[in-house]
Amino acid sequence: MPSSIVDALASFTVPARPDQIGMVRRCLREFTSWLTLAPDLLADLLLMTCEVLTNAVQHGCSPDRDDDRVRIDVQLIRASAVRVSVTDPGHGYGRLPWPGEEEEHGRGLLIVAALATDLGEYTAADGAHTVWFTLGDCSALPSPR
Repeated sequence: MPSSIVDALASFTVPARPDQIGMVRRCLREFTSWLTLAPDLLADLLLMTCEVLTNAVQHGCSPDRDDDRVRIDVQLIRASAVRVSVTDPGHGYGRLPWPGEEEEHGRGLLIVAALATDLGEYTAADGAHTVWFTLGDCSALPSPR
């Protein structure tokens, strides 16, 4: 069991390509196997991570670049919550509007917001954009930065 308030559980970087999302899902399932999360919480964690990662690949990376990479950080917090941060280089598209009723895409962050205990985002000085969420008990959590 990690001993500090926030301990890194996993951190990895992948090419910013849609074909990497399934691999990240498999790796995340393996990395979190020792947590013995309830099946519904694990399913939520995997879904939320894939939604945020998909947004990073589609909107935070430029389709004209083949060197863009996305970093995924997973942290265990107080042994009762998991925080996932997804960071893209931030030189893709700007913020997109919320989807209309008839649109088929664009609801990923709405799903994440509905399932997350906490959700946030920030942009670093170099333009890198991070979206993070917490799943589980988040009473008295430290700042994600």
